Amino acid sequence: MKNIKLFVGATLLFTVVLFGITVAVIPLVLSSDWAKDILVSKVNTSSPGTLALGDCAIGWTKGLQCSDISYQDQDYQVNAAQLSGSQGMFALLMAPRNLGTITVDDPLVIIRQPQDNIKDDTSNNISKEGEEGIASTSKPTTTTQDAEPPAATENSKEQDPSGTWFWHKMSGKIVLNRAVVQLQQGEQQPQPVLHDGSLDLSLDADILSLNLSLVTDDGQTTDQTAAQTADQSVEQTTGQLKAVGTAQLPSEKGNLLDRITADMQITLTDIQLAPLLALIPDKTTVPQGQAVLNSDLTIQNTEGGNVVLRGP
Repeated sequence: MKNIKLFVGATLLFTVVLFGITVAVIPLVLSSDWAKDILVSKVNTSSPGTLALGDCAIGWTKGLQCSDISYQDQDYQVNAAQLSGSQGMFALLMAPRNLGTITVDDPLVIIRQPQDNIKDDTSNNISKEGEEGIASTSKPTTTTQDAEPPAATENSKEQDPSGTWFWHKMSGKIVLNRAVVQLQQGEQQPQPVLHDGSLDLSLDADILSLNLSLVTDDGQTTDQTAAQTADQSVEQTTGQLKAVGTAQLPSEKGNLLDRITADMQITLTDIQLAPLLALIPDKTTVPQGQAVLNSDLTIQNTEGGNVVLRGP
């Protein structure tokens, strides 16, 4: 009888010790360079860009902490000094759909636009439009009977949603502090376009809340800005963009724009239009020009995809 008690006691003691060691080791393993290298390797092999991480750590009660985050590909470069999460491993295990608050400090986004491809893309678009115009004149007119099957197929897709969206029953918040957006054309130095950006984006019960604030530059290059700084008689102008609103996201899959409802108030103060137009990809044809925007706008999207824009 004593041997059985000793055996049971030893087994329980071994189980408790093993559980304690496992609990203590798991955060160390997940915070090690070995785990970080595996994550970085998987991201780099499955994406066109390159991810780099500095030190990362996570604990049972302490959320994820990463420093010196960098991701870059042919068109974009994203850097962040610090990324931190409020949910530790225990909280994520108990409520995996509650992501807590994810904070990104000092994010920098550099948008690259190769100058050599601008003219080529424009000429290619013109030639393609010409070819499409010639081809359209030689094609016979499509009858109503030929056009009906695609419409029926599209309707059947809308009536057959497959499951729910990934955000259903999820909650969390993303906070960006001191965000900066720069534009780099060719081999030139990146020029600031947006800075001092702050974002508070939260999701709860399929309701997305947005609070955004950005400061825009006057579109001057670094040399021009330095010259204006030296000349006290030249006043430097900056603009500000603020956006506050909410959106009711659909839970079931389907046509997202037809089911989402949103209400947003946007305030534009001395916004220079030219630097913002420069952010549009080269392949997109948009009018160019100089303008200063000052307005209070209300944008609403009602069910059915109807967008309403109201201004002063």
